[in-house]
Amino acid sequence: MCCRVVVQQCLKARLAVAENDCVEIGRGIVLFVSFLENATKDDVLRTAKSVLNVKLCDSGEGALVSVLELPGDVLVVPQACLAGKRKGNRVQYHGLVSKDRGQEFYRIFVEQCQILVSERQWCGGKTITTVRSGTYGDRQVLSMETNGPFTQCSGLLVPTAFHSHSGLLVPSAFHTCSGLLVPATFHARLKGSTLFE
Repeated sequence: MCCRVVVQQCLKARLAVAENDCVEIGRGIVLFVSFLENATKDDVLRTAKSVLNVKLCDSGEGALVSVLELPGDVLVVPQACLAGKRKGNRVQYHGLVSKDRGQEFYRIFVEQCQILVSERQWCGGKTITTVRSGTYGDRQVLSMETNGPFTQCSGLLVPTAFHSHSGLLVPSAFHTCSGLLVPATFHARLKGSTLFE
């Protein structure tokens, strides 16, 4: 796994990218992204396409649809800590991509999300999806209102309220997927653009 992504559905989200500057979205998804040192541009492009097309959102008609089909907004947030690996009681980040390459991959990821949205609109779809993003390498403050009990993480379904790791309950604000242990009932895998138990 060269790219790690946590997908959180939301009703709205707001990211403060500077003291007096913020980006906001309405209903849609927040993507927390991180890149490992062995990531390539192709991995980044493929990951962006995958997360925008996976069917996670409730259409209101009993079917799951992608954020593009909803249509919903997308907020991309760089989250380097997703590349961590637990060792004993600590988390190490030796596998994290270098800052320069990470910044480039992040730019490519955001641009690819924007391209995928514009292509859908060009094809005559009714999508009015908006893509917003944070800035790479800066500390930013995020607030959001969620509309469901799940956070999707690298093909796993994990309850938003807590992440279970070695019996420890951790507040959902501390998203990490490396070495994450979750109850078997929450395991799911991606097949095409649909989640399967």
